[in-house]
Amino acid sequence: MKNITEILREKKLKKTPLRVAIVKIFASIQKPISIASLEKLLHQHQFSPNQTSLYRQIETLVQHNIIQSIILKNSTAYYELQAHHHHHFICEKCHIITCLDTEDLEKTLHALEKKLTTQGMSISSHQLSFHGKCKLCTS
Repeated sequence: MKNITEILREKKLKKTPLRVAIVKIFASIQKPISIASLEKLLHQHQFSPNQTSLYRQIETLVQHNIIQSIILKNSTAYYELQAHHHHHFICEKCHIITCLDTEDLEKTLHALEKKLTTQGMSISSHQLSFHGKCKLCTS
């Protein structure tokens, strides 16, 4: 992965301390997190942005395709670094979100999208998540 400075320069974004901290957090955890979780992690890194500034930064990073938004079953928005398209498993007990390698599933989903397109539907994207109990919560 490129370093944070390269990513921001490539997207023509100013390298502010808060923006760099946010991207570093996403790069280090490599899983979707909520704004509330991001705020806690920022506090651990000595940042205390107000809500407006934080949401503005997140919106900018989403618009520039550095991070992506995921809206899950509970209508909470989670964010993660923009990466290859993939899906998630959400534990209904501990609420941990796990990124899944769904390359084979994607082939099937793309075939379905193609079929729907031939039926006159216009597909812009899809999102699929699996819900249940993770290994720790099952045992």
